[in-house]
Amino acid sequence: MKKHHAFTFLEIMISISIFAFAGGGIYLVLRTGMLLFAKNSAINFSHQQVRVAMVQLQQDLHASVSIPQLVDATGAVVTGTGPAAGVSFRKYAGGPFSVLVPAGATISGSLNQISIVTGTQGTATDYRPQVGQRLHVQVLPTQLVELDITAVGAPSSSSAGTVYTLTLNGPLGTDIQVRNPADNSSLNVACFITSPVSYIVKNGQLVKRYLTSSGTASLVVAAAVTTNLPFFIPTVNGLTNTAYIATSNFAVKDNASGNLQFHSSTFSLSLQTPHWSQMTANY
Repeated sequence: MKKHHAFTFLEIMISISIFAFAGGGIYLVLRTGMLLFAKNSAINFSHQQVRVAMVQLQQDLHASVSIPQLVDATGAVVTGTGPAAGVSFRKYAGGPFSVLVPAGATISGSLNQISIVTGTQGTATDYRPQVGQRLHVQVLPTQLVELDITAVGAPSSSSAGTVYTLTLNGPLGTDIQVRNPADNSSLNVACFITSPVSYIVKNGQLVKRYLTSSGTASLVVAAAVTTNLPFFIPTVNGLTNTAYIATSNFAVKDNASGNLQFHSSTFSLSLQTPHWSQMTANY
């Protein structure tokens, strides 16, 4: 007759210990793999955000037509070299356009309105200036009128093309001669229009503000920014180098977390980039 042997208590405990040890080892391996994967993914995500943000900022700065200015979180200009929450500058929007020649020989510098010709294709297709843009009029080779546009009149048609009358935020400040005193022939007075652009860190986000046909728009370029005042103007040998805009430890982190509540460490970047003012003083 066949006998059946039962497991002793000691044998059961040894078996449980072996399975527990093996299971614990497998759990640790899986947990370590999950942590490394989460960390690698989060760092890559943070790195990508920083890289995309800096590339976009650099491209816009290189297309600026004015010397960038440091600004605070509200967009107000910050004096000195920083640090500051953001940077603002102007980009080319349209032109060159012609100043409409009036009946007289000059446009008085006391006026805060000016009419410009933006094209010859008709009012539906020609360039339309916007409130918030800036008008730049080259009066003399060394004299430039720069005023913000506060109102844009309805388009009208003339023999020269589509005309817009612009109301400015102040008087021209200098007479603009639009006719040759010798023979009363028209002089070609050129003007350009620029739009404001700014990059500002506010509420943990790097936000790009720019002008569209429907008004000011905002675009989040980077989220979870941990550096509140990343921008400054560098100095060389104790002198302010306004040819550059710099960032110090511009830092972004990944706020996403899994069941293990894992967050990535902050990824930061420091750099300085030159702006290329393409229009100011030289048309």
